[in-house]
Amino acid sequence: MPHSTRWLVHKRVVFTRVTGTFTAEDLKELLFHLRIMTRDGRPPVHHIIDTRFVDNTEFGASTLKALSAMRCTNTGVIIMLLKDQGQVFMASIAAQFFGVKMRAANDFREAMLYLKTYDDDDLNITTSTS
Repeated sequence: MPHSTRWLVHKRVVFTRVTGTFTAEDLKELLFHLRIMTRDGRPPVHHIIDTRFVDNTEFGASTLKALSAMRCTNTGVIIMLLKDQGQVFMASIAAQFFGVKMRAANDFREAMLYLKTYDDDDLNITTSTS
């Protein structure tokens, strides 16, 4: 599975890094895992998803639409760290199908700044993704 997921802020902010070749089956497994974390978190649960290390995506819009039923009502904002316009395009389609607020960011620092302006809670967000 080409992803790692952890709580960046316990029960509030999930950080996911996706790498390598990302298949439809990988996406389905990731969404299942994120749905559980989101359901068990304290709403709204925000997500930062780093896809800058994805080499190849082996699914399209039809897969995103089919999996959109896996959305979770506790989801806050999703901030995507993206490397190119193709990823921006797919992320915007996914946001529409899943009915979530999505924001693109160039790096982790930019994602943190956006999240801090979006959520007025003191999230005590660290600046490390390692």
